[in-house]
Amino acid sequence: MTRSNALTASQRLTPAPVAGAPLGAPMSPQEQWGPPPPPPAAQTPVWQRYLAAVGRFKWLVLAMTLLGLSAGYLATRYIRPQYDIYGKITLRDPSAETLGNARERSNESWLQLFRAFIITDSVTKILKLYLEPASEKDSVYFRDFRLARLYVPGTYELQVDAQRTGYTLRLTRNGDSREVEKGLLGDSIGKNQGFLWAPKAEQLPAKASIEFDLFTPREASIELQKRLRADAPLNTDVMNVSLRGEDPLKTEMALNEWMKLFVELADQIKNGGVTQSASAIRSSLDAANGELSAARRELETFRVDAITKPTDQVVLSPGVGATQAPVLEQYTKNRLEVQTLRNDRELLEGLLRPGRLQEVDPGVTMSLQTVGPSGEQLRSALTELYQLRRTYNAKRALYTDDNPEIQPLRAQLQQMETVTVPGLIRSQIAALSVREDDLARRVQTASRELREIPARTIREEELRQRVNMQTEIVGQLGQQLERARLAEQSSRNDVFIQDSAVAPLNPTSNTAFQIIPAGLALGLALGLGLAILFDLLDKRVRYPDQVAKELDLDIIGAIPLVHPRRPSFEEQAQLVESFRTLRLSLRHQFAPGEPVSFTVTS
Repeated sequence: MTRSNALTASQRLTPAPVAGAPLGAPMSPQEQWGPPPPPPAAQTPVWQRYLAAVGRFKWLVLAMTLLGLSAGYLATRYIRPQYDIYGKITLRDPSAETLGNARERSNESWLQLFRAFIITDSVTKILKLYLEPASEKDSVYFRDFRLARLYVPGTYELQVDAQRTGYTLRLTRNGDSREVEKGLLGDSIGKNQGFLWAPKAEQLPAKASIEFDLFTPREASIELQKRLRADAPLNTDVMNVSLRGEDPLKTEMALNEWMKLFVELADQIKNGGVTQSASAIRSSLDAANGELSAARRELETFRVDAITKPTDQVVLSPGVGATQAPVLEQYTKNRLEVQTLRNDRELLEGLLRPGRLQEVDPGVTMSLQTVGPSGEQLRSALTELYQLRRTYNAKRALYTDDNPEIQPLRAQLQQMETVTVPGLIRSQIAALSVREDDLARRVQTASRELREIPARTIREEELRQRVNMQTEIVGQLGQQLERARLAEQSSRNDVFIQDSAVAPLNPTSNTAFQIIPAGLALGLALGLGLAILFDLLDKRVRYPDQVAKELDLDIIGAIPLVHPRRPSFEEQAQLVESFRTLRLSLRHQFAPGEPVSFTVTS
């Protein structure tokens, strides 16, 4: 109950004169009105108002709590647990830095090398991390998927018809979806897009749609590096690495391949290309052994075939029989040497093509069968060029072009590629041309002396000389390989994998137990917030402090809420007492004799 025309405190406490009372002796308020009214009601605490709002909107709070719980459960179906895969690499000093006078060893250069894109790009290409199918079960269709040197990244969709005879390839890029290829299954899919992918018809499901995202290796490398943690403390010989991922097996393969490539690159930096030289010699030796086996088979086949043919009936001139074998042997040897010189000359001329020296390796010089003094110099120069390029590429992975260590290497590499090596190649070509012309004249002269020698004899001698020449080449390459192996062992790298990565059985962090309580708490908080917000936006009068603050009225009494059907005795007593209190408070709001007027409303 409120009063709309409330008086001031002095007006309410000063009674009006009463008839029959002396003017100088006014009556006391106790005699005039009885006991004083109770003190004004205290302001409702904020927390009680919020609690009352929650009670009024309890169903909204419950609904939002259940909604948050459901959202948390659904989120666990899409957020997969994370696995941490650990590995350890031993660093035995070779290029460790020193800091200050304390000669403390810093492994920062090893950490930078471990994160080099020259390694991570190779990892992404080997494990095909640039390819991400929309569904994990579709990964089986991309086992033989490869990329050409140039390809188009984007989001692709492969649609297979019901008969599994044809396909349609669509590309979505920058919001634009278009058909890029249509053909028959069994042929190469996406050839124009840079794909090397030809799955068989029975490998693909009928009437299916296979979606996959294709990134660049550099983008995949950046994402891979974000999941890496590497630590190599000062003055230690150990680098601890860990990689986090959703697929434990794929993450294990990625980290093991990463550590393997790091050790190989560290080995290249340390031994200056000795390992690569040994590998090139080994490849040349394998090729020479293959050619030797082929030459022996050809000679054996020729001899077996010649047995079944009749002998040549050739009448020899006096003295020819004594000279036939030496002349034939020299003639055959000269013919083979002319052919070898021609092959070597053409090989060296190919090295002078633009850009050819930038991709040559020492194995090229191993195929040169006619090597003179200038040829040995050329072989040493090509080996030096190859080792210099490997060192330059390795340092480029760590430093920029403006680094003092890069600039002299780049200048030396340019000098070798443009002046030194081309000059030696031209000198070797000139020397080979002179020898080739000289031997060609000798072969032409000797051919007149051999006209009466049977052709089968000439062919057999030629094959035999070829076998002897290949045997000699194999022996020389074997000696070079043995020397390269000794050099490789003497410069053995001190960086090696101490602990390989092993996939754990249980995830490192399972967010399901965190997401569900978080969703429950978020839903509850949202429900409570909405309940309080709706209460603040409600224009109806629900709390005593709204009357005092917003309407600027005094509260003189309050009627409690009782059970509407069967109120208890205590509730009835409280209800009666509240009306008495309200009547008494209402009497004290007006002066004696003043007309009383008040309104009762809902």
